Amino acid sequence: VVVLETDPEYRGQVDYVIVVTGNSQRHVTALAARILTESKEMDKVAGRSVKSVHRGDDPYWVLVCLPHITLHIFQADAREYYNVEGIWAPLGSPLDEEE
Repeated sequence: VVVLETDPEYRGQVDYVIVVTGNSQRHVTALAARILTESKEMDKVAGRSVKSVHRGDDPYWVLVCLPHITLHIFQADAREYYNVEGIWAPLGSPLDEEE
């Protein structure tokens, strides 16, 4: 898991970018489903909602857009190929990293 805090220039749109690796298609899908369930419960209390979820037929990468948070859930090969951390790293700073 990598959490990046974005540069203040981007705050308000995206405050944090979170990148997670799932072990399989099923794991990626299950992680996304759990995050959506939990965020919907929290959003009921806060009066907000999930902005969007993007996934293909083959869920090697699921993108979940929450208020102020963009969450990327990858299978390992896709995470390495797309290198989202490398794209966002110049625009923010890592908060936490756990393998």
